Amino acid sequence: MSSVFQKKSLKKIFQKKIKKFEKIVDKATGGGVYYNCLQEKRTPDQDGGEEKRRNQNMEKVEQFYNKNQFLIRGASGVTFQSYKSTIANINSNGKLTFFSDWDYSKTTLKHLYLFLHDYKNSIENFVYSQIFSKGFECSKNKKQFLQNLINKKIIEYMVD
Repeated sequence: MSSVFQKKSLKKIFQKKIKKFEKIVDKATGGGVYYNCLQEKRTPDQDGGEEKRRNQNMEKVEQFYNKNQFLIRGASGVTFQSYKSTIANINSNGKLTFFSDWDYSKTTLKHLYLFLHDYKNSIENFVYSQIFSKGFECSKNKKQFLQNLINKKIIEYMVD
C-alpha cells in the first residue's frame, strides 16, 4: 500500500518539477521553444508535416552549471543565457558574439568563462587563437583580456 502511495507521490512531484522547469525555460527564452521531450509525440501525417518543420527549427534548451544559466542550441549555433539576458553566442560558422550583459556580475563572468572553455572548439580559428593561444586561461584578469579583444573587434560586441 505504501509503495503505491509513494509511486503516486513521486509522479506528482515529478510533474510539478516539469511544470516549474517549463516556466523557467519559458521566461528564459520568451516562450518560443518547442519541448519535444515534454509534449506528446505526433507523426508528420497527423499534423500535416508541422512536426517535421518544428524539428528542423527546434532549439534545445538545457541548464548550464546553475539553475539560472542556460544553453540554447539550434541549427544557428549555441547561445549562453543568464536569467533573461543573452550573454554570448557562437553561430554555426564559429563567430563569437558577446552581448551587453556579458560582464554583468562575477557569477555571470564565471559562467561565461566556462562556456568559452566548453565550446572553444566551436569558435572560428582566428578568434580561438587570439583567446586561447594568447593566454586567456592563465590570465589573472580574464575580464580585461576579453575586453581588449572586444576593443580590437576580434570578438563582436552587440548591444541588446
